Amino acid sequence: MLIRLLFTCLCLTYLPVNASGMQLRDVVEFHPTSANIPVVTDPCFILHEEPESVFVDDTIYEAITIGVEEGELDEIFGDIADVEAAGDGTFLVLDRSSSEVRVYNFDGELLTTFGRPGEGPGEFRREPYDLSVADNGRSVFVLDRFGDFVTGFGRQDATTYSPKTVFYTDMIGHNGCAMNGHFWYYGYNPAVKRVLHKFTYEGELVASFLGFYDSPREYIAQRLSRQGIMGCSEKHGIVALNRVNAPVITGYREDGAPAWQVKLADFKPVRMAEYEGPGWGWYPSRSGDSMIQEIATDNDGNFLVYYAELKAGVESGHVFRIDAATGEGAYLGRAPNVRAVESGYVLSASNNPFPHVTIYKPRAASN
Repeated sequence: MLIRLLFTCLCLTYLPVNASGMQLRDVVEFHPTSANIPVVTDPCFILHEEPESVFVDDTIYEAITIGVEEGELDEIFGDIADVEAAGDGTFLVLDRSSSEVRVYNFDGELLTTFGRPGEGPGEFRREPYDLSVADNGRSVFVLDRFGDFVTGFGRQDATTYSPKTVFYTDMIGHNGCAMNGHFWYYGYNPAVKRVLHKFTYEGELVASFLGFYDSPREYIAQRLSRQGIMGCSEKHGIVALNRVNAPVITGYREDGAPAWQVKLADFKPVRMAEYEGPGWGWYPSRSGDSMIQEIATDNDGNFLVYYAELKAGVESGHVFRIDAATGEGAYLGRAPNVRAVESGYVLSASNNPFPHVTIYKPRAASN
């Protein structure tokens, strides 16, 4: 769901400070620990990369790029936070810098914008960070950077979005998704004692699931209990969750019961380091380390999981499809920064060397 500022922090060379800006000290422990990684042994739910497979190929797709380094204001993105397909032949781009959502068609034409900084209806009280589309594109939700506020919009047509709801979560988190009348949120509140939360669109907390991250040190349990990536399959009523960049995706039903667990066998995670004393942060990565960056859904409501493989000068990674109902999956191939897929179109986004979105349009649709 998010285009995080990870690549700016996860350099392939040694960093003298950690993500908290503290001088590196002795590492006490790397996270996630084995106690926090689900064990998957059934080979039907263990997915492997296939070196020769390519998901996005120039012979199949025509690339259309929106976003320029220099140009008119409506041609430039400030900082792309998230991209979502709306399900009606349009897609949405959340610009963190301008605090607005832009709506485009798959030819790259700007149709409308909505949202702005402020405290009124349809305005963002904090920096917007995460975008979710639900109800067959009729509902859009924006979560702020620290997960305090959820701002909702209703879509009347491809160019008309109006304020729908805003509510305070009373939690800290960075990721959420919506489906079937509820907003799901992964975040931390010490009084709740759970990390996966189910809100109504009006902001009523109706249920919470899953315990805190398992650590004997409270401040680590707190911080890592809000580190995760999630996606919602409205068609199948399943929430897919990855916690702390572990090599496992877990599907949960709408009552919070686990539905399946899938292991990404070749995934070499960038690790979170816990330092001596109160210090923590993403540990300097090694070439070939990976970071899960997206859990999206396709037209059939199945999950697409994208993880970036960190290699100097290369922005690409691997795409897997997971059947939302059964958990069975397959490797789709290597691709650059996949954020959304709809009706054969693939959307990719990056903030390097400048913020831009690439629409991969099937060549059959171009003729």
